[in-house]
Amino acid sequence: MVQLKSALCLLPLLATSAVAFTVPLGQPEGTYVVFVNETGQEEHVPIANYGIEHIARVEALESRKPVEEFDAAPSRIQKRFQTWCGCGQNMNHAATDAAVQDLKDHTALIGPGASAYNYKGTNTVAFVCNHCASGSARASVKNIADAAGAITNKCGWYVAGTNSGVSNNCFTIGYMNHVPNVDVWWCSRDRSGTTNAC
Repeated sequence: MVQLKSALCLLPLLATSAVAFTVPLGQPEGTYVVFVNETGQEEHVPIANYGIEHIARVEALESRKPVEEFDAAPSRIQKRFQTWCGCGQNMNHAATDAAVQDLKDHTALIGPGASAYNYKGTNTVAFVCNHCASGSARASVKNIADAAGAITNKCGWYVAGTNSGVSNNCFTIGYMNHVPNVDVWWCSRDRSGTTNAC
């Protein structure tokens, strides 16, 4: 596997409040970086193919778009470092383990509003989302492992969930079931669970 641990994975993007992603129909298994391109469409690039030409494009996009700053108001602080659970949404054990491991194998700098994700089997997605308005950050192997552990502790064994609190509270890391043609979006709906424990 190709590990990209350099600035080649910088993804400055559009306003973070509007970013939500879904796996395209027919998407092959693998690890991808996703961003919103010049036409406003999601662009999913295999992480091994992501390079300088993509960085130049997304940097140009960022310079033209206003970005909403991350809300650090006291009323938001209590909502940080949180786990959201998809109680009853059981995950395929082997696919979840493999997707999380592949995500760890491809840790990279992730720009604002961007996502790195791994799609496994027919419906398993493990993801890292950067919700900050500016600056790239890295979700380390330890960050991903800690988030998966927190999800297991709060949500249960192989239950869909998301954990936040990494890298200045900008990241959410998690895994969920993806059902084609159903309105399931990560980097948006991943934090919409109404419970933090199952």
